[in-house]
Amino acid sequence: MSVVAWVIIGMTVLYPLAMFRGLEPLSPYWGNAYQAIHPESFPADSFMSPTRPTMLSLLYLVIVKGFGELWLDDRVAIIVYGCLAAISLVGIDKTARVLGARRASERVALLSLMLLGHEFIGASHAFAIDPIDFNPTVFAAPASIWLLYASLAGRRPRLTIPLMFLVPLISVKNAVMPVLIALTLFWKDRLRARGRAVAVAAACGLILAAVAVYSAVLRPPDGSHAWVFDHLAQDDKGGANPFLQPLASHLIFIAMCVAGLLLRGLEAAMLARVRVVAALGLLVWAGGGLYLSYAPDALKIPHLLALHPARMLWWAQYVLYLAFGVSLLTWLQRSRSWVGVGTAWASLMVLYLLHNKLHPRLALAVIGASALLWPVARSRAGATAVRPERRVQIVAAAMCVGTLSLYGVGTLHHRLDALRHLVR
Repeated sequence: MSVVAWVIIGMTVLYPLAMFRGLEPLSPYWGNAYQAIHPESFPADSFMSPTRPTMLSLLYLVIVKGFGELWLDDRVAIIVYGCLAAISLVGIDKTARVLGARRASERVALLSLMLLGHEFIGASHAFAIDPIDFNPTVFAAPASIWLLYASLAGRRPRLTIPLMFLVPLISVKNAVMPVLIALTLFWKDRLRARGRAVAVAAACGLILAAVAVYSAVLRPPDGSHAWVFDHLAQDDKGGANPFLQPLASHLIFIAMCVAGLLLRGLEAAMLARVRVVAALGLLVWAGGGLYLSYAPDALKIPHLLALHPARMLWWAQYVLYLAFGVSLLTWLQRSRSWVGVGTAWASLMVLYLLHNKLHPRLALAVIGASALLWPVARSRAGATAVRPERRVQIVAAAMCVGTLSLYGVGTLHHRLDALRHLVR
């Protein structure tokens, strides 16, 4: 097997051991799996309606019912979690290759980059698999990753269209941005001028029809939906509204999107697609924040909070992070001066370590490994300059060691007793 396959296997084992938190650790999902297996449960509990929003997922309607009582065993759930991690990592690797990562060392570096969480705005982060809960989001992530891969690669509709239907069936809030990206790229790359005009007109017609149905059927005459909208939008602590975040979070995300619009180092066709993603990220951030913060009462529709603009930004950041990684690795190889090499390496380290909480041990491991390996590579090269491919190998080795050690050391120090109890 290749070194990339071994790295994926190692990450597939360590990531669930370090990040799996058990079945339904978050209160909004308590009882969902049990009720999916036993529909007769909670008969007089008004808060546990079988048609409540968190239950409307392919996960509960098909997968959980199919597993039955086995699903309630965390030893089974952690294996499923590991399989989902493997599917996600393979999808990330394929996406990295589509973006331009050809060497094994480049692919290892990007896998190491994407396995860390880089969280800035609310629920927006670039984890391979959501570590917060074992819920529909965990199952929607691999499908979304593969949908984005197929869209960026320009695959035929017979692959992208089924994925566009699958992701919303698992989780609506996680589906909106990947489907929007896929539809926009399809509209841009595959339709001619007339087809684009027809698609835009159809989209506008659907939106107007949906608003009309809401106004005629769903909107109560007493105007109480405006109060519900305000309560949900403000009480969510920034979960849906991207504007309810510190100023630094906004600046980082805006800088990422602007950098995506100005990006270099990728093939022309791929640059155009990445710029579409960056533009959509800015549009969702601005449009979602403005709507949730300043919409007039007549336009406050509580159902639209299910679109979750802050969660939508997760997927724009995911694509941009991979694109930045490929661009910086290309720069690291092509640069002919030590200033350029040092700048590319420092930028990659910033991208790797950038998080709302810096991991000091991770930073020390990665920067220290790079510093130790660089002189060795120079001496083996027998020249004053290290070969371009050797530069990437050094950085990839340091990033891989840093990521695996973060999850491995964390597992040994903090989770070993819990894992032993799980096995028993």
